[in-house]
Amino acid sequence: MAGTPRRTPKGHQLSGVYDKTYWTARILDGTWPGRDLESAINAVLDQLASNRSWFIDLDASGGESELFVGWFFDEGNSGDKLKSALLARLAEFRMDVSFDIYPEPQN
Repeated sequence: MAGTPRRTPKGHQLSGVYDKTYWTARILDGTWPGRDLESAINAVLDQLASNRSWFIDLDASGGESELFVGWFFDEGNSGDKLKSALLARLAEFRMDVSFDIYPEPQN
Protein backbone atom coordinates (compact mmCIF):
# COMPACT_ATOMS: atom_id res chain seq x y z
CA MET A 1 0.00 0.00 0.00
CA ALA A 2 1.36 3.42 -0.94
CA GLY A 3 3.06 5.21 1.95
CA THR A 4 3.75 2.13 4.06
CA PRO A 5 7.31 1.06 4.91
CA ARG A 6 8.89 -1.36 2.46
CA ARG A 7 9.49 -4.91 3.73
CA THR A 8 11.02 -8.12 2.45
CA PRO A 9 8.75 -11.16 1.92
CA LYS A 10 9.91 -12.38 5.35
CA GLY A 11 8.91 -9.08 6.99
CA HIS A 12 12.30 -7.40 7.45
CA GLN A 13 12.13 -3.64 7.02
CA LEU A 14 13.76 -2.06 3.97
CA SER A 15 14.56 1.60 3.38
CA GLY A 16 11.86 3.85 2.01
CA VAL A 17 8.13 3.49 1.53
CA TYR A 18 6.03 1.99 -1.25
CA ASP A 19 5.05 4.61 -3.83
CA LYS A 20 2.19 2.53 -5.28
CA THR A 21 -0.59 0.31 -4.09
CA TYR A 22 -1.07 -2.96 -5.93
CA TRP A 23 -3.02 -6.16 -5.63
CA THR A 24 -2.55 -9.42 -7.46
CA ALA A 25 -4.49 -12.67 -7.57
CA ARG A 26 -4.24 -15.91 -9.48
CA ILE A 27 -7.68 -16.22 -11.07
CA LEU A 28 -7.27 -19.01 -13.59
CA ASP A 29 -4.51 -21.56 -13.57
CA GLY A 30 -3.47 -24.61 -15.47
CA THR A 31 -4.12 -26.04 -18.88
CA TRP A 32 -7.46 -25.49 -20.56
CA PRO A 33 -8.12 -28.39 -22.91
CA GLY A 34 -11.08 -27.57 -25.09
CA ARG A 35 -11.07 -23.94 -23.97
CA ASP A 36 -9.55 -21.18 -26.05
CA LEU A 37 -8.02 -17.95 -24.81
CA GLU A 38 -11.17 -15.93 -25.50
CA SER A 39 -13.40 -18.18 -23.40
CA ALA A 40 -10.83 -18.19 -20.57
CA ILE A 41 -10.69 -14.37 -20.52
CA ASN A 42 -14.48 -14.20 -20.65
CA ALA A 43 -14.60 -16.57 -17.65
CA VAL A 44 -12.32 -14.21 -15.72
CA LEU A 45 -14.48 -11.21 -16.62
CA ASP A 46 -17.58 -13.14 -15.55
CA GLN A 47 -15.94 -13.66 -12.13
CA LEU A 48 -15.12 -9.95 -11.87
CA ALA A 49 -18.42 -8.63 -13.29
CA SER A 50 -19.98 -7.77 -9.92
CA ASN A 51 -16.97 -5.50 -9.23
CA ARG A 52 -16.84 -3.78 -12.63
CA SER A 53 -17.66 -0.37 -11.12
CA TRP A 54 -14.61 -0.72 -8.85
CA PHE A 55 -12.36 -1.11 -11.91
CA ILE A 56 -13.99 1.92 -13.55
CA ASP A 57 -13.46 3.99 -10.39
CA LEU A 58 -9.86 2.81 -10.19
CA ASP A 59 -9.25 3.99 -13.75
CA ALA A 60 -10.99 7.32 -13.11
CA SER A 61 -8.74 7.94 -10.09
CA GLY A 62 -5.58 7.37 -12.15
CA GLY A 63 -5.09 3.72 -11.24
CA GLU A 64 -4.59 0.87 -13.66
CA SER A 65 -5.83 -2.69 -13.92
CA GLU A 66 -4.24 -5.38 -16.01
CA LEU A 67 -5.15 -8.92 -16.94
CA PHE A 68 -1.86 -10.81 -17.18
CA VAL A 69 -1.74 -13.86 -19.46
CA GLY A 70 1.18 -16.27 -19.18
CA TRP A 71 1.25 -18.26 -22.43
CA PHE A 72 3.23 -21.52 -22.34
CA PHE A 73 3.53 -23.76 -25.37
CA ASP A 74 5.53 -26.84 -26.25
CA GLU A 75 6.22 -27.02 -29.96
CA GLY A 76 6.59 -24.68 -32.90
CA ASN A 77 4.75 -21.43 -32.75
CA SER A 78 1.41 -20.57 -31.17
CA GLY A 79 -1.15 -17.82 -31.42
CA ASP A 80 -4.73 -16.72 -31.02
CA LYS A 81 -6.80 -13.63 -31.70
CA LEU A 82 -8.80 -11.40 -29.43
CA LYS A 83 -12.09 -10.57 -31.13
CA SER A 84 -13.49 -7.05 -31.04
CA ALA A 85 -16.39 -8.10 -28.76
CA LEU A 86 -13.90 -9.34 -26.15
CA LEU A 87 -11.80 -6.19 -26.48
CA ALA A 88 -14.96 -4.10 -26.00
CA ARG A 89 -15.80 -6.08 -22.87
CA LEU A 90 -12.31 -5.50 -21.48
CA ALA A 91 -12.73 -1.80 -22.25
CA GLU A 92 -15.92 -1.79 -20.15
CA PHE A 93 -13.71 -2.74 -17.20
CA ARG A 94 -11.05 -0.19 -18.27
CA MET A 95 -8.68 -3.16 -18.13
CA ASP A 96 -5.47 -3.71 -20.07
CA VAL A 97 -4.14 -7.11 -21.11
CA SER A 98 -0.50 -8.13 -21.01
CA PHE A 99 1.04 -11.29 -22.39
CA ASP A 100 4.18 -13.12 -21.32
CA ILE A 101 5.08 -15.73 -23.91
CA TYR A 102 6.98 -18.84 -22.80
CA PRO A 103 7.96 -20.99 -25.79
CA GLU A 104 9.67 -24.32 -25.34
CA PRO A 105 13.41 -23.75 -24.74
CA GLN A 106 15.48 -24.14 -27.91
CA ASN A 107 18.28 -26.71 -27.92
